[in-house]
Parts: sequence; structure tokens; C-alpha cells
Amino acid sequence: MTSFESVAPVATKDRILTWDLLRGFAVLGVLLANMPLMSMTWPWTFHVAWVGSDRAEDYFAFAFVRILADTKFVTIFSLLFGAGLGLMSEKALANGDRPFAGLYLKRLFFLFVFGALHAIFLWRGDVLVHYAMVGFVALWFRKVSVKTLVMMGSILSVLGILCWSLLAVGMHFKMAEAPGLAASNAETLEAIYLQFDYPRLLVYRAKEFITSTVFVTLIMGPRTLGLFFFGMALVKSRVLVDIAQHRLAWRRIAFFGLLLGLPLQFIWVNTSFRLAAYSDSAPMGLEVANSLLSAHAAYLLSPAYLAIIALWTLKPRWLGLRHRLAAVGRMALTNYISHSFITFWIFQFGEQWDRWGRFEGLALTFGIFVFQLWLSPWWLARYRFGPLEWVWRSLIYGQPQPFRLEAST
Repeated sequence: MTSFESVAPVATKDRILTWDLLRGFAVLGVLLANMPLMSMTWPWTFHVAWVGSDRAEDYFAFAFVRILADTKFVTIFSLLFGAGLGLMSEKALANGDRPFAGLYLKRLFFLFVFGALHAIFLWRGDVLVHYAMVGFVALWFRKVSVKTLVMMGSILSVLGILCWSLLAVGMHFKMAEAPGLAASNAETLEAIYLQFDYPRLLVYRAKEFITSTVFVTLIMGPRTLGLFFFGMALVKSRVLVDIAQHRLAWRRIAFFGLLLGLPLQFIWVNTSFRLAAYSDSAPMGLEVANSLLSAHAAYLLSPAYLAIIALWTLKPRWLGLRHRLAAVGRMALTNYISHSFITFWIFQFGEQWDRWGRFEGLALTFGIFVFQLWLSPWWLARYRFGPLEWVWRSLIYGQPQPFRLEAST
């Protein structure tokens, strides 16, 4: 997850509106990519090449999510998490740096706790645990130069793409077994989901938690850490702090990101449809090529998205939407967890697992968008923090923080 608040309590008037807006944009986009995983059988949706029906609207929803969302918003989240660490570190260094490391480690610890509870009780696709673990490593590099951060980020990104390719190879062999596994093994997660035996589901997830955490850290860790370093470099270079002063840089990022990223993206979508045409296991070379296209497109398009939103903040347009997105960003932790809570009640307690097509899932996604764009500013007109942000801060500082707006200073 991204950095939701700064290390020390920040009054509303002192917050950076642009950063809240970017977080709001990212947290909504993550749901767009995650919805198929929250509503459909995992081996197929994790592979993401399986449309699931012959309906034209499902193919539209499949292409829409693949083009706009898949791997893009988790990349933005990673950049913003690193940027948040960089910004908090810069502020702490200006004030002597004494309390920073301890407080930030407490942030990471309680973020890990939130993520573990989220993964076990609501949704196995949690990212908070992963960010807390990788953030612990990134913390010790907060004082290095911009040049070093960019160099290390580049090396880790290449390593991350190689790990991404290994994951594609692994998924190739898993997908070859997936249909048989789902039919023959009543203890698989998919069978538990379809039967909705919640006690068994909790036992399964608790057992899975450690192994999946280690696996995700090893496979995705280099990529995530590299993006953290890039985010920290954006802060140290002031590009993400003084957006107006670096307007030309952001325009170049947007232009070249779209110019190079969109062709790769459309090739990736075409490759995905080719993969979807295979009823059994697809050629491994096609799987790996699809994975590489995914990684490269995200590295180009995610900064372009970030640049477009950053440049928008310099224009007096759609101020109402800007205010609402910023409110979503201020409550990013609460909104992120609530995505899992809402979909859990619909697809698990509501027994709708595997019954919705991709188009219906897309419609639900936009319904949640509208709800959170309404609820977040309504809530923050009355309370200083989102409910989970308040719990998190209170745990970090060891005492209840002011909650109602009237109590803020």
C-alpha cells in the first residue's frame, strides 16, 4: 500500500493536496485491476488471459481492464510508497532525524499487522504485508543520493522483470494442471470458495499466509524495491514535490510514456487474447512474452498516468472531482480494505463466487468508485481521519489521536 499519512500527525491545512489526489486515483485504479481476482476462480484470473465467456461485453471488460489497469496501479502505488518514505525522511532530516526511524518502523509493523488480518480474514491478494516488508529494506537507503537511487532502482527493475518471467513460467505449468486440480481436489481454495465454508477458508488462508508471503517477497520484492527507490528519487530531485517547477519534465514523462507504452500495451492485449484461445496449456514462450510485455508496458504507462494527474493539479478544471479524489486518498487505507470487505460480502456471503461475468464485475467497480467518491468527503467533513487511519495512527503513537474534526488543532 502507499504511504497514507506522514510520520508526524499532519493538520489538514498542512497536507499536500496533490499527493492525496494521486493516492485517491491509485486506490480506485487498484480495484479496477483486482475485481476479477475478487470474484472469480483464482488460477484463471491470476493468469488473466481467460475471459470466461463468449459474451461481447465480457471481452470489452477484459480489454478495458487489461489496457487501463493491469499492473499499472500497483506500480503507481509502489512509486508513491517510496515517494512517501522519501518525503517523510526529508522532513525528518531537516528536524534532526532522531525520531524518524523508530516511528517509521512502527508504521511498518502495524501496516504488516493490518495486512496479515486483511489477507487471512478478507482477501488473499493483500499488498500491505509485502509493502511493509520491502519498506523495511528501503528505509535504510533513505539517505543515499538521487543518482544512486536511480541506479539501484534500474538494476532491481531488470531483476524484477526476470523474476516476473519466472513467475510466468511457473504459471504455465500451474495452468496446465488447474482444470484437473479444481475438479479432483475438494480441499483446494477454489472448492472452499464455491462451497463457502468460512472456517475452512480461514484455516486454509492461515496456513497459506507464511508461504505466500515468502513467495511474493522473493518474486516481486526486487521490482517493488526498485519502484520504491524511483519514488524516493522523485522526491529527492524535487520533481514530485515542486510539480509546477518541473512542468516540462512531467510533460515529457507523459508524452514518451504514452508514445512507447501504448503500442506495447495493445500488443500485450493481443497476446492475451491469443493465450485465451488455448483451451489447454498455451506455449510457454507465449506466456513469457506476455509477461514481459506486461512488465514493460507498466514501467512506461504508470509514470505517464502519474504525470497526467500531476499536470491536471496545475489546472483549474474539475475542482469538485479533484476534491473528492483527494478525500479518497486521505482515507486510502480505509478505502482499500473496504474494497475487500464489500466484495467479500457480495461474492462469499452472497454466494456469487464465479457467477458474475467480467462486465458485471466492471459495473460493480464503478459503483464502488461512485460510492467512495461520495462517502470520503462526507466522512472527512466530520472526522479528522478515516476510521482505519485513526486506528493506525493511535497504535503508532501509543495513544488515541483526536478523531472528530472539532478536536483537530
